[in-house]
Amino acid sequence: RALLSFLLPSSPSPEALMTAGLGQQNLLPVAFAHTSEQIGMPAHRHWLPLAALTVDSVLYACQSLCAKKLSQAGIVPLEIVVLRGVFMILWCISGLPVEGRPMATWLGETFQEVRLLGLRALLGFCGISFGFAALSMLPLAEYQVLLQTMPIFSSLFALLFLGERWHCSEAMGAIAAALGVVLSAGPELLHLFSDAGRRGDGSGSDLITGGGAQAALGAGAAYALMQVVCASGAGVVMRMLGTQLKVHWLLVMMYQGLGQVIFGAVNLYLSGQAWIPLEQQDALWALGLGLFCCLAQSAMTWGLQRVKVAMASVVMACVSPAIAMLLQAAFLPAERLSLRTVAAFGIISAGLAIAVAGKSWREAADKGEEEQVGYKKLSGP
Repeated sequence: RALLSFLLPSSPSPEALMTAGLGQQNLLPVAFAHTSEQIGMPAHRHWLPLAALTVDSVLYACQSLCAKKLSQAGIVPLEIVVLRGVFMILWCISGLPVEGRPMATWLGETFQEVRLLGLRALLGFCGISFGFAALSMLPLAEYQVLLQTMPIFSSLFALLFLGERWHCSEAMGAIAAALGVVLSAGPELLHLFSDAGRRGDGSGSDLITGGGAQAALGAGAAYALMQVVCASGAGVVMRMLGTQLKVHWLLVMMYQGLGQVIFGAVNLYLSGQAWIPLEQQDALWALGLGLFCCLAQSAMTWGLQRVKVAMASVVMACVSPAIAMLLQAAFLPAERLSLRTVAAFGIISAGLAIAVAGKSWREAADKGEEEQVGYKKLSGP
């Protein structure tokens, strides 16, 4: 009743509508212009979540550049993860009071919230740790291209855990992303796992510990794919937090930052890796890492809570590689940008155009059907 009063403030009360013979099944079409993903958002702004995810993709590529520079300076990936988490916690602590959130609610209000937020923190830590490890072994553009397999895993997880439909346009976007990966990676990257398996004693340890440039590329590819799996699972959890529990997006970021600091520091100690002090230039890259990270995570968390996971993953996977190629050419000239990567970007961009056009067509068709149903319900037999 409160929702109906908010949507239709000048309409009769629900009791009056019931008395007039309009049952509960007739109340929903009255508010046909407000879908579940648009409640609280004006109709002309329903593309804002996709715009936020596009901004996130650009900022994430910039964050990857900063992490790459820190890796080249000898900073271990786990230290970068901890630094990233510290920036995220400070960002959330400064933003939660502005949002009017009491301090007692900063770590969750119910057991279900805490459980899902904890799972988000664990998946986020695993994903970003694998990502920074992969980034230290792979060229920036190749790393971003491998992440384009995310729509495939995201759609699978969303289908299994959220029951989201997998539309034809989104499937074509995911297929285009997969084709782009195959084209950009090339035969030498596709056969890295078999090459690494034949090296050494066959135990597979060379994939992680080294053995030359080929083994490093193999380990980087494995880490990147592990990040894709963890990030896809984290996207599903964020979607559940936004649609089922209505958890504020800053609380989701708070848990992610806490997970990176706690898990990162523990693993840094257990692995015996030393904390390396930052020099002045490295500190500037770390500051850029924190700034891009906070802005990107804010845009991603806000956007993922308001748009389907499959569509969101297609958008994010198709934008980051283009920005990464530009950043690699500008800041990492030693890493050669191949023509295959550029061609893959064209294929992926076509897939993004198909996915966005399909979403626009479905929303226009759904709006037309809801308007017709709402008119019939209001006008009566």
